[in-house]
Amino acid sequence: MERPELHWNCDEEKLYTVLLMDNDGIPEGNEYFNWVVHDIPGCNVADGKEALGYLPPFRVTANEDRTAVDKENPETTPFILLVYEQSGPIEFPKEQKGCNKDLFGPNRAWVRV
Repeated sequence: MERPELHWNCDEEKLYTVLLMDNDGIPEGNEYFNWVVHDIPGCNVADGKEALGYLPPFRVTANEDRTAVDKENPETTPFILLVYEQSGPIEFPKEQKGCNKDLFGPNRAWVRV
């Protein structure tokens, strides 16, 4: 899947983190991460470390066990894109990529922020 092309005012000597989060359809006070890239040198997202593989926009219907996807609703959902400057390299305990059983697991979905 093709990732979005991102541009921001950056310092080529610094590291950054990009978070792409669903802003709708998730229980209040929680977020679903569609993409997390960290240790991005300057603005070179392709050279960063992808902690959560990119998932294109889709509508999520949250149920109690957090596994339902509303396939009947073709609409996408609003997103929030955040770019953070890092103070140094960071480690993620686990990476998640593509469609698998961890797609709605605790490392990706409904993380209280």
